[in-house]
Amino acid sequence: MITSPLEQFEISPFVVCFFGWWDASLTEPLFTLIFIIITSTFVLSTSIVLGPKLVPGRWQLISEKLYKGTEILVKDNLEGRSLYFPFIFTLFCFLLSSNLVGLLPFAFSLTSQLSQTLFLAFSSFFGGVIISICRHKWNFLNSFLPEGVGFWLAFFVVPLEFISFLFKPLSLGVRLFANMMAGHTLLKVMAGFGWFAIGDEGLAILKGHFPVAVLFIILFLEIGVSIIQAYVFTVLTSIYITDGINQH
Repeated sequence: MITSPLEQFEISPFVVCFFGWWDASLTEPLFTLIFIIITSTFVLSTSIVLGPKLVPGRWQLISEKLYKGTEILVKDNLEGRSLYFPFIFTLFCFLLSSNLVGLLPFAFSLTSQLSQTLFLAFSSFFGGVIISICRHKWNFLNSFLPEGVGFWLAFFVVPLEFISFLFKPLSLGVRLFANMMAGHTLLKVMAGFGWFAIGDEGLAILKGHFPVAVLFIILFLEIGVSIIQAYVFTVLTSIYITDGINQH
């Protein structure tokens, strides 16, 4: 029985397993990740084997919408560079799946863990930095010194630009983590309140219906937030990659 809304974010192992110093225990995040990978692979394999239909079904419509939406995103934010489409499409699908799976009963939300979101943010951001260094070599350092800045003023501007540079992936990861954690906490609070109201004596039906109705409204809002946050994360990643390519 969960007594605190924050206990749902605690990581507890299902199967404890150690190989020497390496902890290979099966935890809730690992189980959720395996579930997402297997489900995505099954859906993708089924779509490839059966092939596209003239009259698309539900899965084909969802796949086409995701593909088309990502294609538009790459066209608008990456200036149509199709080279980065596989990465952007994979990132968006993973974030969307992680956010939505976390809303299922007894499921674990991967994106409600700060370590997970920061890993994705820093990996994506510094991937763009590596691309920028490969393209511009030492000219990459010019991004920390805007044009027209004097010699003495540069001693103040460069550290500020560098701090701002490091805060980009930090804010990217914290934004996703905070939204997911806040939404899941609110859902848990309302679910507990609804369960308490239904089990209480007196006007249990009247008192129970209101928090349950509010819970469903919040659930639908959380579905929208999950989609929006996955999209925002992907868009900002695309913008950071574009800035690195164009040396902004």
